[in-house]
Amino acid sequence: MASKKSAAKRTQKKKQGKKSYVFDGRWKNELGSTMKLKVSGQKITGSYKTAKSSDGGPLPPHPLIGFIDKNLISFVVNWKDEDSITAWVGQMISKDEIFTMWQMTKEVDDPAQDYWESILVGSDSFTRS
Repeated sequence: MASKKSAAKRTQKKKQGKKSYVFDGRWKNELGSTMKLKVSGQKITGSYKTAKSSDGGPLPPHPLIGFIDKNLISFVVNWKDEDSITAWVGQMISKDEIFTMWQMTKEVDDPAQDYWESILVGSDSFTRS
């Protein structure tokens, strides 16, 4: 009998604690890069405009694709003109802030020798703009 009551309480708490996470809109990170997100179900589409590229300047917006699950987010940008791809994973930590970790892989002359240089890692904090 106690286990049925425990399960009912957990279900009730889960329903009461259910939050709505809104990822749609414009976001800006600490470096000034911006992204526009459009959510359809659990899929994300949009664009990402980096403020910092390999030559130090901004790049034009690039397509962004990804997924969300409750407060979790993952998205990818293919920097075609830079021969690199970046993937971010993270979570919404407040209604106006997303914290992510990213990995970028880039083309190198000799992948067998330079693979340590081919993958970069970092973090971004995005705020709603």
